[in-house]
Amino acid sequence: MLMSALAGVLFGLSTVLPWWTISGNLGYGTVPPYNTIMFLPGELLKGMDVRGLSSSETYGAASLYQVGVLYEFVLVLLVVVALLAVLAAVLGLFNSLGRLRKRYWKGVVGSYMVIVVIASVTMVTSVPAIQQGLWENSSAGSCALFDGPPSPCASFWGSFNGASGAVSWGAGPGWYLTVAGCVSALAAGVSWISISREARLHA
Repeated sequence: MLMSALAGVLFGLSTVLPWWTISGNLGYGTVPPYNTIMFLPGELLKGMDVRGLSSSETYGAASLYQVGVLYEFVLVLLVVVALLAVLAAVLGLFNSLGRLRKRYWKGVVGSYMVIVVIASVTMVTSVPAIQQGLWENSSAGSCALFDGPPSPCASFWGSFNGASGAVSWGAGPGWYLTVAGCVSALAAGVSWISISREARLHA
């Protein structure tokens, strides 16, 4: 179950890395103008100004309360799937050592992997689908600061060259690591099914 352990590590890393970033000539926020804004899982977003100095503030303070609720939900799911993936890997190791002789525990491992795959797929598809709408609902005024369309209030990925300069946005490393974790979990699940079938054939 090495792939399951890898999935757990990837999900764990995703909890502390940006899931979405926007860079360019930005004048958004309650702190000195940012040229980069990063959306992190949990209750904080991080901004970096033109001097390279960074600071954090809550989504609520940045008038993005609904976006903050989304990323708090993402953080909870990431912690859950990371723990389940690691637990499945440990149980899979015990199984390979002949310590799991009851079908019950083998079923538990399979159930964990199904939950991990479904939850991770939900995260990596729902965030790009609804984040922009939540931003607009939370702070329609901030959307007017962008010269688009296109606009980060209308699309998860994009860029434009407006009067204020070039601006681009899209998924951050946390989102991509979660995609990789999802693929690893799916591979682990397929492998577990194959191992379980072979065990039944030789029982």
